[in-house]
Amino acid sequence: MSIYDPIYGELYTSKEVSEITGFTSTQLRNQRSRPETSIMPFVSDGNSSWYRKTDVEAYVDKFGMRTLDYVVPKGMKAAPLEGNMEDAARRNDIKKMRTITTRNSWTKWATYVTEESGIPAADAYQRIEEEQTRLYKLSTGDDLSLLYPSALDFAQMRKQDPFRFWPSYTYAIRRIASDVMNLDVTDREIVDAPVGDVPPTKMD
Repeated sequence: MSIYDPIYGELYTSKEVSEITGFTSTQLRNQRSRPETSIMPFVSDGNSSWYRKTDVEAYVDKFGMRTLDYVVPKGMKAAPLEGNMEDAARRNDIKKMRTITTRNSWTKWATYVTEESGIPAADAYQRIEEEQTRLYKLSTGDDLSLLYPSALDFAQMRKQDPFRFWPSYTYAIRRIASDVMNLDVTDREIVDAPVGDVPPTKMD
């Protein structure tokens, strides 16, 4: 489980970094033993090591998720695969979607959706509200449109009702960004993935 340090911010364990990046815990440990080979900076107290969340997110933004290569030596016959390559691609899509949290949905990813995705801004804002309502209802059964019937109400929700706003907003940004990036993720996977602190303790 991640911890918070007042100097370094939110810190991930090796297991969490492994789940996010695709590197195994052994690979990360080997890299830490030779810091010049480490994929990213890490924090150590001599006995335990952690990775700063900001460094992990920067790595994923730059390099994406690590994927496995199945190498069959010449002259050898490969054993049948347990699953198929599409399964691996979907896992990477889900990992990418899960990097969108309450910490960055309002800043980095909202900018992507409203300014960089190619969706006209007015359409993007309208779709955010629609997806907030739809996905929050899928997650909790509550209908936000009954509580917040207008765009102005939605604008006030962040301050007045953060425990409804942040999950619903993060779901919406995840859905739209996933569609723009052609990530193969379902609505259920979007709402079931942890969204982060509610409300966020820090925003990127």
